Amino acid sequence: MKSPCNGKLTVFLILVSGFFLFAQNLRAEITTFAAIGDYGEDNAANTNVSAMVDGWQPEFIITLGDNRQDNVAYDNAVGSRYCNYLADINGGVNCPSGTSPVNAFFPSIGNHEYDDGAGIDDYLNYFLLPGNNVPGSSSSGNERYYDFIRGPVHFFVINSDSREPDGTGSNSIQAQWLQAQISASPASWQVVYFHHSPFTSGIRVDAGLRWPYATWGADALIYGHNHFYERMEVDGIPYFQNGAGGSDLETVTGPFIPESRAIYFDDYGAMRVFANEIGMTFEFVSLDDGATGGNGGLLVDSFSIGEAPVLLSEDFNSGDGSADAVLPDWSVVDEGIVQGPSNWNVSGGQLQQSSDISGTNTDPGDLSKPGTYL
Repeated sequence: MKSPCNGKLTVFLILVSGFFLFAQNLRAEITTFAAIGDYGEDNAANTNVSAMVDGWQPEFIITLGDNRQDNVAYDNAVGSRYCNYLADINGGVNCPSGTSPVNAFFPSIGNHEYDDGAGIDDYLNYFLLPGNNVPGSSSSGNERYYDFIRGPVHFFVINSDSREPDGTGSNSIQAQWLQAQISASPASWQVVYFHHSPFTSGIRVDAGLRWPYATWGADALIYGHNHFYERMEVDGIPYFQNGAGGSDLETVTGPFIPESRAIYFDDYGAMRVFANEIGMTFEFVSLDDGATGGNGGLLVDSFSIGEAPVLLSEDFNSGDGSADAVLPDWSVVDEGIVQGPSNWNVSGGQLQQSSDISGTNTDPGDLSKPGTYL
């Protein structure tokens, strides 16, 4: 079991059925990323959210549009806060070109990309997308909508603004590109993200973006535009609206749409996502942790698809209370087949799980006895 940033997990499954003993060694890497939306202000909220996100140490960041607003330059809204994730940008004083060896910041276009400053040209001049040496199909032929692959996830970044030259309807050139690329994707998971809201309990809805994403093979949608968090279910897959990155928050008093499953508008925040080949866990984390995000944020909502990584809260230092405890960085990828009471304990520097799957108590120290061990 290793950190979600770059580790591997070894799981030993000891299963007894009659006299049959089966052992399996499973190794799975975990990819961690953050998603922020509607954050493009030069204000305290953007600063606090960016600091919280950076404290998670994600491998990369995706954005859900409105990367700058009004007269705020990209160098201030983005460069001053996310320089460590940027590469190959045409930046400014705060972040001339980015300090990441390879681009780890993947924005989408919002309406403010067109409305403010010099319009969409500012955006296209600032970013190089998806970036040099970033895996993807490079099939769109432009930077307004594009794709990239990180770990087990293939990301498809759509330009949802009606001013997109290739259209935003379900039969548009852009939509046809998306359908073809999802179909051809070799990745375990396909995530589509953009700015405008096809479904929301908020006031800004773009029904023209209700493409058959699930039918085409998408596993999840993430977008912004309305300034609060909402999780929905549409056509059997999760839709996440995350517009709480820094712009003025909006309150929703109802009615909530039938597709809504969770909603939050009390504070700013961002999404943290864990993915491996067998599942994904999507979290929304707010600044409301008693330290404006300084304690890592308050977990507001969590939703998983597949057999997703399950975060643990145990202190793996056997209670020594040291400040370098690894607990924020460890995850369980697969607990195995557990058909009875499950217990966790630390022994010999290892975290062990024992379970009663054969009707008798298991002994965590004796692998010859039935149970599931980690």
